[in-house]
Amino acid sequence: MDLQVLKFFSVIAAEGSFLGASQKLGYAQSNLSTKIKQLETELGAELFHRTKQGVTLTEKGAVLLEYADKILRLTSEARSSIAEGDNISSSLHIGAMESAAITFLPNILTKFHFAEPSVQMTVETYVSRTAAQKVCDYELDGAFVAGGILHPAIEHTTVFHEKLVLLARPAKNEPHDLEHLLSMPLLVLPTGCSYRQTLENLLAEKNILPNRIVEFRSLGALLASISAGLGVSLFPASVVGCFAGGQALEQYEIPEKYRNIPVHFIWRKKSNRNLTLEKFRLLIKEMMINK
Repeated sequence: MDLQVLKFFSVIAAEGSFLGASQKLGYAQSNLSTKIKQLETELGAELFHRTKQGVTLTEKGAVLLEYADKILRLTSEARSSIAEGDNISSSLHIGAMESAAITFLPNILTKFHFAEPSVQMTVETYVSRTAAQKVCDYELDGAFVAGGILHPAIEHTTVFHEKLVLLARPAKNEPHDLEHLLSMPLLVLPTGCSYRQTLENLLAEKNILPNRIVEFRSLGALLASISAGLGVSLFPASVVGCFAGGQALEQYEIPEKYRNIPVHFIWRKKSNRNLTLEKFRLLIKEMMINK
């Protein structure tokens, strides 16, 4: 399987058309079409649904894309590792928790952009466990995650510790004790979220069985649902000020052993030759020192 053809395949999938891919790659559309047909013949599977509007991946195509992206990233990493001197990348692919993306991360990204304006930055949001796995799988250069980091392929630096609070809708005439709040429906992000794990640990210690668990994919939708009175959740206190001025959410203290959680920036151990990533890590360290 030719690496160049895999790159062509990946770009076509991203552009959604052979025409768009040919313009981006500077490669004749007819040649791209021939290369992909040869790849489909080699694999014995159709990779794209072709329509007048463009192309979409088939089920087999989606599987190949996942592997193709990993292969291309690994190839780039291998070249960087054996090249003489240090690798200065023109792009940086960062992952982060949604809570980070609306609190401290924008300031870091802004400062890095002004320091390194030629670097193309991409930021994607994931729960911590997913972000860590994507770093290991060469899908992210680095990521901001919360909680413990145990993977042997990952290095990390602790950025700071966040204060966690239980969030609920302001209510003057309702009980505010912890047991009552935890008996309400729990609003959480998908499994792999460190805040959800902390909340589940707290429930287990209190021997409380959740009334109902409602899982969200969007932090904004989750916070809005707390404000509407659907239930409660556990998040950093810093997110409160980012939601309707913090007036639509009430904060409640939790036991001290669960109150603080470390936030780390993580990267692969073999990424230390990437000077662009190193500059980003140094900026994080400087900003935390001066905070």
